[in-house]
Amino acid sequence: MLAAHGTLAAPAAAAGVAVQFRHLQEISHAAVHGVLAHTARANLLLAEVFAHLPLGLGPVALRRRRHVPDHYPHATQAAAPTSPSPTGADCAPAPDACAWPSHSSTR
Repeated sequence: MLAAHGTLAAPAAAAGVAVQFRHLQEISHAAVHGVLAHTARANLLLAEVFAHLPLGLGPVALRRRRHVPDHYPHATQAAAPTSPSPTGADCAPAPDACAWPSHSSTR
């Protein structure tokens, strides 16, 4: 069917579809991290309706339980290991030295 439109029509269509699938995945990813909407319920609903159901994926809640610990493996531990700071300072003795710069203006 696409052959009648030229030899590049099929690869162009495939690339377009791949981009759309990637956009749907980004909706899901943002919702799983809780940054797509203001509430957890809205994040869940938006991801289910606009990404997971159209793509035939499993439940968003299950993806969240499996995915978020990959990014934040020590989030539930009382004493998380020291992470690098933006200034290169050692975080253990002075936690304030590890604070990321504020994006707000001081003017």
